[in-house]
Amino acid sequence: MVTYIAAMRPPKEPPSDVMADLERVGTAKPLGYLPKKTITKFCGQRIRDVPRRATLHGLQSVSYTPDQCDISSGAVYVWHEPTLAKLLTDNAAMLDELGWPTEPMAFVEKVATDQGEDPRLYELIGRAFDDFRFPFVRPDLTV
Repeated sequence: MVTYIAAMRPPKEPPSDVMADLERVGTAKPLGYLPKKTITKFCGQRIRDVPRRATLHGLQSVSYTPDQCDISSGAVYVWHEPTLAKLLTDNAAMLDELGWPTEPMAFVEKVATDQGEDPRLYELIGRAFDDFRFPFVRPDLTV
């Protein structure tokens, strides 16, 4: 497992913009994460408040220790279950082919430790995080 060490200098964005990576999670941004050190040291937030806020907005969250993910300080992931589930369902054939899970929680667990080497998977993960390089078309969640 490769562990990514956070840069020694703080982000250039103000703390509110950095926290927006988690606060923007919803139908247009299915998944977000921040290193725990960024949340506490740079943004001045408490880790325990992140899941509480996520729940209030109908989101799921999980907190990983450094031993459980590729981030040296650990990380908190937040996701919008219906949108992430739809994105994964729409890409189930590719995920199955590559041995990746199609269930949101299992997918988040996998992303926390493996970003994949296949370009299709890299793009899908980028779309889940609303990376501007991979446009995400909001799925129709009506059933």
